[in-house]
Amino acid sequence: MNTDELRRSVKNNSHTIFAFSAESLIKEWEHKTGKRYSELLVTGAKIFAGHVAPLMDSIVAIRLIKDLGFNGEVVTKQYAGKAYIIFKGYAGKRTIFTGTKYLATNAKVVDMAIGKLGVNKSILGGLRLTIYLTIPINVFLELTRDRFSMTRLIGTSATDVVKLMASAGAGVLASMIVGSITTIAAGPLLAAIAVGTATGYVLNTLDERYGITEALIKFMDENIDRTFGEVVRQWLSLEAMLAYQVENDIPVGEGVFY
Repeated sequence: MNTDELRRSVKNNSHTIFAFSAESLIKEWEHKTGKRYSELLVTGAKIFAGHVAPLMDSIVAIRLIKDLGFNGEVVTKQYAGKAYIIFKGYAGKRTIFTGTKYLATNAKVVDMAIGKLGVNKSILGGLRLTIYLTIPINVFLELTRDRFSMTRLIGTSATDVVKLMASAGAGVLASMIVGSITTIAAGPLLAAIAVGTATGYVLNTLDERYGITEALIKFMDENIDRTFGEVVRQWLSLEAMLAYQVENDIPVGEGVFY
């Protein structure tokens, strides 16, 4: 191979490698998108937190279907003033509910979200868990910002809680409707999961589209500035005036209190 062929071979098989640090890539992404990487991570964490409860309920529903079958049926009966859950079908094939009749308050029945009490407990438990996860995430996000804003933290948390409660309420309503028209054991829980998740998605979409949270934060900022902010400004003005009187041997409070 002559010199020219060697040069062509090297040129045709050469590669240029650019090495970037993770920090430089993050800064470039923030510059291009106008977003902060930390906010993206926290937003992802909030999305995950919002899906923890439905995921846990889905696991319960899968266990329930596996034990009773998709068409497994239960009915609620009253005996001697107490509510009982009656399981239909052959008990010998079941591993969780090996009996045919349980009190509606039985721990196993409630934990598997069967009956009105069980479904409601599952939904409310999921609501509390999501709130416990979401609020600390909001606090962390606010702490990562350049300027901490209490009104932004309160406004964001307030709308999050309202949306979560609305989703939970829709889930409870859906479970009651399905429970009144069918005896399928997993029906009410599946309805609660589907309707609650869909409601949450719709509310988040509406919030992003119409800026409901931002409007609330703006309203709080404006009203706090007009009320509490004005009180603080008047107090600082009074404090400065009294300090001036002390420094200049003027009777303290003259022209203010008398």
